[in-house]
Amino acid sequence: MEKVDAKEIELNVHGNGLRVKMGGVKKRNPILALILSLLTPGLGQIYNGQLNKGVSYFVGFYLVYLVFSFLLLTFHGIIFHLMVTVGFLFFMVIGAFRGAKKLKVMGVGKL
Repeated sequence: MEKVDAKEIELNVHGNGLRVKMGGVKKRNPILALILSLLTPGLGQIYNGQLNKGVSYFVGFYLVYLVFSFLLLTFHGIIFHLMVTVGFLFFMVIGAFRGAKKLKVMGVGKL
């Protein structure tokens, strides 16, 4: 087996060698992805090159906010609404951080 450049990935599909070049992808800063995701939900994923995921997180976050906004009329509803919103935001921020960390280590391709 020949050596593969750091920007090339060699796949073995049904015994046939297939070489895919994945050059031109920048390493991502996990802290910046985390901060961007905190500023606007999904922005960290978009920074990582995951456009579909970022847009769906953005839309999903505000849909969850709107769907559960009727709960803001009671104290228990406010607590539940806060827990759901913070939980969803935490999920997105950690996802952006981990995605950027993987891209920083690998240095190639989208997740």
